[in-house]
Amino acid sequence: MDSYQFLVHEYPASKYSQDAILRIAKLQRDRLGDTALAKKTYEDFLKRYPRSPRKREVQESLAELALLQNSEASSSAMTAAANSATTEPFEREARASGPVHSGGKSVGRSNSPQIPRVRRVRAAANGEATRVTIDLDDSVQYTSGRIANPERIFLTCMLRD
Repeated sequence: MDSYQFLVHEYPASKYSQDAILRIAKLQRDRLGDTALAKKTYEDFLKRYPRSPRKREVQESLAELALLQNSEASSSAMTAAANSATTEPFEREARASGPVHSGGKSVGRSNSPQIPRVRRVRAAANGEATRVTIDLDDSVQYTSGRIANPERIFLTCMLRD
């Protein structure tokens, strides 16, 4: 990472500078586990190179980081909610908002009272759509819905008994 930072600092006009910044952000996220620092590096990239051909790639990486941070935050919140109250009102509300789906492949924790953990979040752009894949360590039931302007889909996971 020091070499990439040296390149960016000493040769900001280099044709390799954009790639170096993206590699720094990826190392911060994947190797150091510092999502906040990686987010800042991606945001700095967008400020420095607002017309870069790699802008969409950076925006997708930022979206992935946001999903990871949200899943960690919601996992903590859901654990606290599960410990302090029954899940019945939550399930009733979720059923009323949309169809119930179940997905994922169970890996042997089906009777566990714990909330499944997010193992990996992947995003892939395809034309005007982005496919987000969320890998969990167990199957879950969820509802889905749509929100317009901008068009998006949301998922609400339900806790099982």
